Amino acid sequence: MKVFIFLVVSLSFSLMAKDILFIGNSYTIQSRGTLEKLLKSEQVKWNMTHICKGGFTLAKHLKDDKNKSLIQSKKWDAIILQEQSQTPAYSNLRKGYLGALADIAKLNKKTQSPIYLFTSWGRRDGDKQNIKTSPTYEVMQKKLNEGFSEGKKKYKMQLLPIAGLWEKVRKENPDLGRELYKNDGSHPSSKGAFLVALSLYCTIENLEPAKVKFSGDLNTEEDKQVKALAKKVFK
Repeated sequence: MKVFIFLVVSLSFSLMAKDILFIGNSYTIQSRGTLEKLLKSEQVKWNMTHICKGGFTLAKHLKDDKNKSLIQSKKWDAIILQEQSQTPAYSNLRKGYLGALADIAKLNKKTQSPIYLFTSWGRRDGDKQNIKTSPTYEVMQKKLNEGFSEGKKKYKMQLLPIAGLWEKVRKENPDLGRELYKNDGSHPSSKGAFLVALSLYCTIENLEPAKVKFSGDLNTEEDKQVKALAKKVFK
């Protein structure tokens, strides 16, 4: 009887698991471990499939017919699209981003899977590769937000609140805001990855941040502050 009950519970847990497709690059890859820890802590199962390579744009991923087929293979509970971190910010690059979103929207026309745009953050000290146009985090973030908003409006995709929470934390707690980055001032540290994981989990599971027990590498005060700010940002 105990074995039977265990099998029933395990089967039920498996059937409830969401199928999530991630298409992105290093920002997604480097946040994955923290997301997995959060899901394990919260005893939630996601069947996650990743199409991720460092530096790849969405357009580059779409050059592979296998990736196109995977998008069309079934109705996913969520498709998460993370563009290369500079591409949505600049008009000469944004065309490629929006073009890729248009192509993915067409591929998704039959299955109608919910699509979420991974809203990435500006570089900690501005974009050194585009220093004249994005000399600070704030300027770069504004440009990124414009790109994400255009994608949402044109293709009716949902925005993940990652960048909004990141921006709020930087404003309210500048010291923690700098700690969200690795030393390169671009990629997420474990604390930055926590913001990504919290945003994904609360959005897809439709949960209030305060109900999440997992705190990652944040200390007690940081965890309390981040979740209070997330409550204001997540809607």
